[in-house]
Amino acid sequence: MEVSPQFVETRLRDVFLDVVVIALVATLMALELVLAVAVGSVGKPLDRVLRLLSEQSESRFVHRIRSGGLPGLGRAAARLNDQAVDLAERLAALPAAARARLAATVDAQIANGRPVRLRLSDFNDIRLALFLFSLATEIAAAFLPLYARAAARPYWLSPEMAAAALLALYLIAVAIVSPFGGALARRFGPRRLFLAAVPPTALALIAMGLSDDVVGIALARAATAVFYAIATIACHEYTRRAAGHAGGARAALVRRRSGLRFPALLAGIVAPMNAATAIFIRYLSPLMLSAAGHGPAEIARVVMLYYLAIVLLSPAMAGLSDVRFGPVTLVLTGSAAAGLALLSLGLWSGFWAVTLSVAGLGVGHSFIRAPHYALALMLAEGGGDLGALRLVERSSALLGLLLSALFLADIGAESTVTIPGVAVLTGAAAFGIVELAGRSTPPSAN
Repeated sequence: MEVSPQFVETRLRDVFLDVVVIALVATLMALELVLAVAVGSVGKPLDRVLRLLSEQSESRFVHRIRSGGLPGLGRAAARLNDQAVDLAERLAALPAAARARLAATVDAQIANGRPVRLRLSDFNDIRLALFLFSLATEIAAAFLPLYARAAARPYWLSPEMAAAALLALYLIAVAIVSPFGGALARRFGPRRLFLAAVPPTALALIAMGLSDDVVGIALARAATAVFYAIATIACHEYTRRAAGHAGGARAALVRRRSGLRFPALLAGIVAPMNAATAIFIRYLSPLMLSAAGHGPAEIARVVMLYYLAIVLLSPAMAGLSDVRFGPVTLVLTGSAAAGLALLSLGLWSGFWAVTLSVAGLGVGHSFIRAPHYALALMLAEGGGDLGALRLVERSSALLGLLLSALFLADIGAESTVTIPGVAVLTGAAAFGIVELAGRSTPPSAN
């Protein structure tokens, strides 16, 4: 027996990287918790007080708010509530004739009975819940192809097709449920729908972990997909409601001259990016790293870089889209970065090549995610309906995954990744041309 310094160094490096991953996840969770506490104790209570103060300064005493937050904000809320409640009680105590004369002479709105609770919605209400839900459901995506490939399967199903079939069934389930998610959210409410989706999602994840064959894993993953789609669409609907009438007015102002811009957005940006993500992040990168001799821990760390870039950069990109660069510039920049990251695998190979491509695709997609939703809301017909966007997202990912699994054995993994890279760059160029042509066209007389 002899001591190998390289062996010890490798094991210590793995331990260090595992600690770094745990630290990153803990930091992100701590950040989300801090934001939730800040919003709950300062942000939302202050917004409620300012909103009620603005109404009462305009002689509208029809609402009350929930007291909460810091002590000063709680006292301010209680004082404003007392004014509205006191006026409502005084008005209710008057005879009907006196109330009629008062309504005719006093320029003020006073509640009939108890003032109604004023509820303010904001996307930060669901941020922590959506973060934890996505973390729990997507944490297995890094090693699911390996899990499915190693599980018991029918003799006629190859290992590569088993890995692809698992992801394909997931995307099919999401695609089937997505068109009905918006209607369910409007029928039952986004909050109720999200909470109803959580327990069955947990049960589906437990069932997936207990399954030992491809059929059981696939069915449990499909169930996870159904409830994941329901939960995320509920969050999207909640965000749309929180946006209020400003978003609807903004959408109506562009929609009048959308022309080919919305189809170009779907075909040039949404479809290629979702296909590239399904092909490379969910399917090929785990298989490529596994074929190179890397274990599940290393594969998970590499794939995590994509989601880490999304989590860290997407909020900043949303802000830049609104106040500085505009959504079109960010969408084109992100598409270019993602396409070049995928094409780089044709120039070199190995662990670091896959790692940098995964990170590059994550950075590029983070430029696109929020701005392309904003563009879709502005350009889509039917009052900003996102049904077509969701359909293209799911179907393009499914089609890309099936085609890559079909031709993987013939052309190899690197060439399979190159094709969506070319598609992303070509689609971005086409969308840019249509966007420029749409802006240069003079408006009609209407």
